[in-house]
Amino acid sequence: NLSYDEKIRLVGRYTDRLKRKIHKLLESNSQKQRTIIERQHTQSMLTSVKKQYLQVKQGYEEAKEIGLRYSLELTEARLEAAEAARQSKQLQLQLQSSYSEMNHLKKQQ
Repeated sequence: NLSYDEKIRLVGRYTDRLKRKIHKLLESNSQKQRTIIERQHTQSMLTSVKKQYLQVKQGYEEAKEIGLRYSLELTEARLEAAEAARQSKQLQLQLQSSYSEMNHLKKQQ
């Protein structure tokens, strides 16, 4: 049979143990909450980076397409310029031929 003082001491020790356990559980819970918040923040950052990556990728694809279109237009313009130069040379040769013929005819008269 325990005396009243011994019972109070035992209850005190039991209460202290419960307080330490509660404190440990609260610390553990706080750490878990911090970990969850950090994971959510990391996930949010990853989502943001992924969105930025997709925007940059789309911009790159659009720029590549514009570059291809420009390259095609430039090639077409070069072909047109070459054709115009060929026609100009042909007309110049015809004109020289006509002048030569006119000079020849004038000399015959």
